[in-house]
Amino acid sequence: MKLCALLISIASIGLLLISQISNADQQQAEKKQSAQEQVKQVNVCSAGHCMVVDKAYSTEALLKQFHRLFKINEGDKVSFCKADKATQTCKAKKVCHFVLGGIIPGSGCAEGITFHPSELSLQTAEITMKADMPLTFIGTPLACTTAQGNFSIRSPNDIALELKPHFCSWMAVGAMSAKFSFVVDVINVDRGEIGGYWKHSVKGTGLGSGSGYLLLQFPKNIEWQAMNTLTVEQALVQ
Repeated sequence: MKLCALLISIASIGLLLISQISNADQQQAEKKQSAQEQVKQVNVCSAGHCMVVDKAYSTEALLKQFHRLFKINEGDKVSFCKADKATQTCKAKKVCHFVLGGIIPGSGCAEGITFHPSELSLQTAEITMKADMPLTFIGTPLACTTAQGNFSIRSPNDIALELKPHFCSWMAVGAMSAKFSFVVDVINVDRGEIGGYWKHSVKGTGLGSGSGYLLLQFPKNIEWQAMNTLTVEQALVQ
C-alpha cells in the first residue's frame, strides 16, 4: 500500500511538472518572439568598435564569408557558452534548461555543435549542412541522430541558425525529438564569435525547453573582408 501511495504521489508530481512545463513552453515561445523583435539590427565588431553590419557587408558577402567560416571548421567542435549580452563575455561553458525525463526532473545541457560539409545557395540565401549537437540529461549523454542544419541570412539584419527536429534517446529508453534555434545579433570578426538568442527544446519521454543568450565560438577564424572600402573606424565617424 505504501508503495502504491508513493507511486501515485510521484505520478501526481510528474503531471504537475508537465503542466508547468507546458505553460513554460508558451512563455518561452513568447520570449523567443520578443527576442527576435529586439534584434532590430545586427552589429559587427572589430578592434573594440562595433557598427551596423549592413554598412560593411551585403547579404551576399555575409553568406559567402559565413560559408567559408563553416567550411574551415567542418568536423571541429564549435563551442558555445551562456553569455552576458552587454559585455559579450561567457558566464558558463554550457547552456542548460529544465527537462522532465519521464517522472525524473533534471537539467538538459549542451556545450557545442559539430558542423559537417555545407552547401551555399545564394538563391535561397542560406547555408545548409548536417550537424551534431551532443546533449546530456543529469550528466548522462543522450544518443542523438545527426540533425539537418540551416543557416539563413534573409538580410544583413536577419541572420539565424536552426537545427531541425531530430531523434534523441536517453539510457536507451527515453525517446524524444530535439530542436535548436539561434538568432544572431552580434558578429565579432576578430574572435570568430557570433552572439545571439538561443532556444532549445525536447519533446517526448523527455519534455522541456529553455532560452537565453549565448556566444557561438568557432575554433578557426577566417580573414573577414568587407564588400565596401570602409573600415569599421571610418564608418563610425560618418
